[in-house]
Amino acid sequence: ILASGASCSGLAAAHPDSCAVWAPFLLPGGACHAELASGSDCVAGVRADAAVPLGCLSLDAALQHSLHAATGECLDFRLFTPPQHQPFALTDLEVEVRLLSPPHDC
Repeated sequence: ILASGASCSGLAAAHPDSCAVWAPFLLPGGACHAELASGSDCVAGVRADAAVPLGCLSLDAALQHSLHAATGECLDFRLFTPPQHQPFALTDLEVEVRLLSPPHDC
């Protein structure tokens, strides 16, 4: 379940009681990784935030776009576990494109 798309500084946010089930998997800094239960090419870092309603996940606009998720939509998430016994790294890439001059008619 998604709460309003508040700014989470690149991380999704969940109520601390919701995060408790993931406590054994938390990374340094108190975050863990989650993905859509149905599968996705987007993995979201999740941090605890008491302002998020219990059972909800708050996503920023970038995560909403990447997960194709609308505010108020009900989605199931699962803990993301990286593949075992092979090199693996998660990467975040930000790209900005701006037109520097007006297009010229040919």
